[in-house]
Amino acid sequence: MRKFTFKKLYVMAAAILFTLGAFAQELPQEGLTMLPFDGATPDMPISLVLDVRATCPDSALFNADSVMIHSGVTIGEDSWQYVVDFDAMGANGQQAKLIPFGPGAQVGNITMTPISVYDQVNVVVWPKWTCPAGGLDGADSVMMHSGLEINGEAWQKVVDFDGAGANGQRPKMVPIEYNGQSGWMLSYIPADFYGVEEGDTVTAINCVFNAGSWDAGEGKDINHDGSCTDFRLQFSNAMPYKYSITLVPNDFYPIAEGDVISAINCVFNGGAWDAGEGKAHVDDSEDCTDFTAPLEYIGVFENKEAHTFKLYPNPVGDILNISNLVDVNRIEILDVSGRVILTEDAVSDRVSLNVSQLTNGIYIVSYHTTNGIKTSKFIKE
Repeated sequence: MRKFTFKKLYVMAAAILFTLGAFAQELPQEGLTMLPFDGATPDMPISLVLDVRATCPDSALFNADSVMIHSGVTIGEDSWQYVVDFDAMGANGQQAKLIPFGPGAQVGNITMTPISVYDQVNVVVWPKWTCPAGGLDGADSVMMHSGLEINGEAWQKVVDFDGAGANGQRPKMVPIEYNGQSGWMLSYIPADFYGVEEGDTVTAINCVFNAGSWDAGEGKDINHDGSCTDFRLQFSNAMPYKYSITLVPNDFYPIAEGDVISAINCVFNGGAWDAGEGKAHVDDSEDCTDFTAPLEYIGVFENKEAHTFKLYPNPVGDILNISNLVDVNRIEILDVSGRVILTEDAVSDRVSLNVSQLTNGIYIVSYHTTNGIKTSKFIKE
């Protein structure tokens, strides 16, 4: 089974970034993901996703019936400024409460309509939003390679992509279309498909997708650093292990005019200080420390030089024009969670994109050049 732990993926990505000299600031610590994972700024909506399995002390928030964020911001060299208490409201009146980050909200945008392991589920994957980018492009068939999380252990009762379930059903998906997007769906009853036994406590499906063989393209979930990882689809009868909060830092924190936020400092708790606390692990020790989520992080593939692309109008209604596309071969529109919404090949130095179907909000334009990736933002209204 080709699997990596979150820790290994994080360390590998950090080592690569350090070697190539692309750090603007440190990445968020293990256990806390910030979306978008690259290029987040204080004036845009960002999502902080907490994995309670990776908090310090271990499993401190496992049985929490609610998770709150106690946070402040770094201004210049000073951390924990303009603190918003866990039991208070932000400057914009937003509550400091996280919500479960479950099926249908996966970073890779895989969706599932789950009840329990004994009910029929529909697993849907959208290739344009899987990792690595383009891994399933052009596939004439997609198979699901999967297993179950049973009694806390992942990847049990595995059904290979080229095999068959305990009930004889093959894991071959059928093509679907929705709102102009092409995807793949598999409908099945997990208990029958995997051969669940009496006494098994099943909490999730673990899965990856491929185009018929391991070397024919693969689709996985995406980590905060851009690396790929297995999907985990949690059943609704299980306790959530991820929670998220979406906020605009400049609105949530009562910052003073002229102050610039460079990071969010935070810890998490189960609704009260004595109800369990979740912090970050200190590497190679048993100690805990505050989480730090840096803003305006520049990733390994992004060119730090200011680009000269012209994007107008901004805000935009229906048609977005981009010109001066020197050395650009492809343009992608991403939402603030990093999902690719629209792709356009750049065959000249000017393109016009129909964005009338996008919902109102902030979007990122990713310019793919021979020298790397550059980005800018626009507002759809």
